[in-house]
Amino acid sequence: MKMFLLSVCLLAAACAPIQNAPPPEHSSIDAVRFSVERVSATTVRLMLDNGAEHRIGYNLCHSALERRAGDTWTQAGTSDVCTMDLRILNPGHDATLEKQLPATLPAGEYRYVTSIESPLGTTQNGITSDTFRIPG
Repeated sequence: MKMFLLSVCLLAAACAPIQNAPPPEHSSIDAVRFSVERVSATTVRLMLDNGAEHRIGYNLCHSALERRAGDTWTQAGTSDVCTMDLRILNPGHDATLEKQLPATLPAGEYRYVTSIESPLGTTQNGITSDTFRIPG
């Protein structure tokens, strides 16, 4: 009987929901840097640097190109075919992805926008890169 009760208790404990630890107080995306670098006239390199103290989720393939139009930013270019996987970036590490710029981009100021989970397992947050220019 004691073994039966012990088994029931262990089974109940194993089936109990796992309590997630609360996210760290510094869960903002301020420590994560998203930048873009021109590799050639038609290629850019997106760089995500995790300066936070926790892991983040990301997928740079889903980054969207935007163009400044006055005081607003509008979507520019076409969408890439991307997998839906969420990649994990550990603290102190970085990730890069090269993207081809659409051939028909007009001159102007551009940036990329992407989403990250910071910290991992929370909601998606938008983060923007620094800007770059396409000469006219």
